[in-house]
Amino acid sequence: MSRDNLTEPSLGEGLTKSWAARAISRVKRLVGLGADRAFSATRWFAVLGLITISAVSIGTASVLSRIMADRMLHHDGVVYMEFVQGLLKTQDIQPFFQIHMQEKNPAGTETALPARDSRLEQFFAQIAAMPNVLHANVYNVEHRVIWSSNTSAKDRIMPDNEELDEALDGELVIESSAGNLASPTKPEHFFLDKPHERFVENYIPVFDAQKKTILGVVEIYKSPAPMFATIDTLIRWIWLCALLSGALLFVGLFWIMHRAERVMRHQQRQLVANESMVAVGEMAAAVAHGIRNPLASIRTSAELWAEVKSDEAQEPAQDIVSEVDRLELWVRSLLTYADQGRAKLEPIDLNGLLIAAVEGFQREFARLNIQTKFELDEGMPRIFGDSGLLTQMLNSLIANAIEAMPRGGSLAMASQPAENNRAIELRISDTGVGIAPERLQKIFQPFSTSKRKGLGLGLALVKRTMERIGGSIHIASQIGRGTQATLVFPVAKS
Repeated sequence: MSRDNLTEPSLGEGLTKSWAARAISRVKRLVGLGADRAFSATRWFAVLGLITISAVSIGTASVLSRIMADRMLHHDGVVYMEFVQGLLKTQDIQPFFQIHMQEKNPAGTETALPARDSRLEQFFAQIAAMPNVLHANVYNVEHRVIWSSNTSAKDRIMPDNEELDEALDGELVIESSAGNLASPTKPEHFFLDKPHERFVENYIPVFDAQKKTILGVVEIYKSPAPMFATIDTLIRWIWLCALLSGALLFVGLFWIMHRAERVMRHQQRQLVANESMVAVGEMAAAVAHGIRNPLASIRTSAELWAEVKSDEAQEPAQDIVSEVDRLELWVRSLLTYADQGRAKLEPIDLNGLLIAAVEGFQREFARLNIQTKFELDEGMPRIFGDSGLLTQMLNSLIANAIEAMPRGGSLAMASQPAENNRAIELRISDTGVGIAPERLQKIFQPFSTSKRKGLGLGLALVKRTMERIGGSIHIASQIGRGTQATLVFPVAKS
């Protein structure tokens, strides 16, 4: 073979490496190792946990099945041993095992057995005729078959038999395996009329009357179909219980891991939000300190300019005042958004608060031809919150609805008990232009806005206010059909 042939990989090696690379790539994509995927503890646990729990379940089922089968076979062997040894104990068996160790007479014929030995042969024949027993051999200490249910095996010597050696040391030996019909695995199996694929061999030691000397061994080869059927049934139950236990353990741990990861992600978002609040608070304080006084001076100057100048200066001066007021509103929104920790929570009449907020927009409704509709449930319990923050929150929602209906429309407000009177549900619906789906996913993010005039804090402030009082907000919208904000407030405890 050339040097090149030694170093160049074969086609099979190339295919193996390619398959392995694809498999590793799939595993990486599954557990999130790709550069474009974030780390996911749940995904890692799903893969590694499944592998580990499956291995433990399979290993446990295998070990328990083996232990159960061995114990049942051992118990069955002990029953046979006690039966055989108990009956042999009542008879004089020592001459029977020793007479076969003597040489044959000079004429080459066997010495006739005494009557007691004939009775022993009948006893062994009865053992061989027991149910499920296929074959029986009796050995002396020289590994010689001195009696067999198959006469052709008699007087044969079985030298290489580890189980027989152990039994001659005084131990009960049980062997169970799958035999090969074409080539029996042990020499004594050649004398079987029909070797069985599933069998049990019991090697029962035989002692003298004082139980000090080993005289021989009784081998019973059998195929206990009922016991094998019971073992198979128990093995199936062991595997079923192990697999079900593993599956339940995996599902339970997966749910805990998934829940824990969701909590950690929520806490992470809360941490990021709190850090944003700190930044917003610092920025709001700096803005309030650096811009409020100049804004007040600008506003005052514009008002004075409008008073001393001609009518032509009225409109520019009014524009300056409006812009100053808008900047002041921005500063106030920043301060409110960053400083909600000082909110004073108390029982509040939601219907009354909503009606008062709507009345403040009556001029805008009349100017834009917007119709208002109320469906308020009377006699509802009070909610729990801060009246100032809730008023600003409702003003923000109503102002958003007005901006969505520049050509007029309808603004509907409905309140009703929810969650078995443990909460109050408020729905504010408009018939405006609606919100695009891609924008709908970002409406609660601070400073995320598509408006030219705005900071993008309105809905973020609404969501933050609702979360602080233990409520929630959900917004549904369709382009061209309008938007509906659903707010759920907790009922104040009496």
